[in-house]
Amino acid sequence: MLGAIIGSVLFFIIGFSLSFGPSVGNAGVIGNLDYAFLVAVPLDNCLPTLAPTIPGTNVILSDDNLLKSPAGIMFAAFEMMFALMTPGNFTVLSI
Repeated sequence: MLGAIIGSVLFFIIGFSLSFGPSVGNAGVIGNLDYAFLVAVPLDNCLPTLAPTIPGTNVILSDDNLLKSPAGIMFAAFEMMFALMTPGNFTVLSI
């Protein structure tokens, strides 16, 4: 339980930004700290740099119905779920 709390705090502070932030030096290896503490992560819109990679981004279903991509904060919560599950999987497998 303590590991999940620590992992959540670390993902909130720097994990999301290092994983999904704009690339440092255009190398594409690690992100910068633009999204540290989830600052500048949109609450009502998708992240502009990730929008083309997320299914459902601006898909027109009908004349007035537009399927929108998930909000940036929802994407962060979704990715945090996997960031917390991965160490647990390795812990269980090593027993």
